[in-house]
Amino acid sequence: MRKTALLVCAGLGLLLSEPLWALKDLSDRMGFGMTYHQFQKSSGVSMRYHADRYFSVTAVVGMNVAKGIHDLVAGAKINRNLVVEENALFYLGLGGFALSRRTATTSDTGVEADALGGVEFFLTGLPNLGIQLEGGVALRLLNGFALETFGGGFASAGMHYYF
Repeated sequence: MRKTALLVCAGLGLLLSEPLWALKDLSDRMGFGMTYHQFQKSSGVSMRYHADRYFSVTAVVGMNVAKGIHDLVAGAKINRNLVVEENALFYLGLGGFALSRRTATTSDTGVEADALGGVEFFLTGLPNLGIQLEGGVALRLLNGFALETFGGGFASAGMHYYF
């Protein structure tokens, strides 16, 4: 129990601390794009808003309406930039999602909570296009309990164009 409390305090300390240095400033900018969510390997549309240099919020909605299958994921993430460089943002975040899966024989709804770390990088010459990769731990309650890691390669990724 003590280790869990220590990890929670350390995580909160990192989220609330000042970044190490700051170069890329996306303050008050909104990006639209897509993300790839682990739930049923679904992609979704997303909107990412950088409230200031340190915090951003992402809203995600994804669905798959195929023959006999109806999947829906909707939720949000809040991120705290730890290191901000000229062409990259390194961040920690928390996410919460509502999940729904309906087939011809079953109908399940549930929730997911994510603790994640990620990077959003910008290619030279394309300063408004952010490509993100994330990894972390997901706690899912949908037709039972699941604790899983996510990430690796392009498994949890996204792309946003900032206006």
